Amino acid sequence: MAITIEQAEKLVNLTGVSYEEARAALESADGDILEAIIALEKEGKTARKTGAYSTDGDAPSGTELVQSTNGRYGQGGPYGGQSDGYGPGYAGYNGQKGGAAGMGKTASFSEAMGKLWGFVLKVFHKGNVNHFEVYRRGENILSIPVTILVIMLIFLFWVVLPALVIALFFGCRYRFRGPDLDRDAINNAMNAAANTAEDIKQSMKDAGNGNDSGQTP
Repeated sequence: MAITIEQAEKLVNLTGVSYEEARAALESADGDILEAIIALEKEGKTARKTGAYSTDGDAPSGTELVQSTNGRYGQGGPYGGQSDGYGPGYAGYNGQKGGAAGMGKTASFSEAMGKLWGFVLKVFHKGNVNHFEVYRRGENILSIPVTILVIMLIFLFWVVLPALVIALFFGCRYRFRGPDLDRDAINNAMNAAANTAEDIKQSMKDAGNGNDSGQTP
């Protein structure tokens, strides 16, 4: 195969060998530059390595050696090593490392979503095993899971909350039962609210009776 001047000069620039050595190597490799590089490196004639065609040594800064799919030495590019060269080429900044980083981000996102879903299930479980109960004159008249109460407060806040307050003035009392909310601090606070409502109701009743007694027959 005829060797062109351009091929020989390119090999000289890539390896640092003399023009005659480059031409001889190309002739032995039938004009294949990569095969010529391999031959020159085996003979120890190459004076320098390149990020695109070097077959050993350290890769240039910001790159990574990767094995090509066909076992040849692949030419590295800015976005990863190619698989049509001869042996391990150089992966660029967005090559193998970029792929590994992408997989890491995907795994982290999946792990975060798994933890979030586990937390939601835990909250629902606690809301279902704990109950909100309504008593009147010592009798239990209503018992619902805390989950239902929370949903009602979220979507019917302006109806549910006033209803709960008004019910206090009709002798209703509230408490929580369950493994997580059946605690004295919580239920004492509920009783304190009921007692306050009773005091207000009694004060209004006393005020009404005082006005009635002060009227002239």
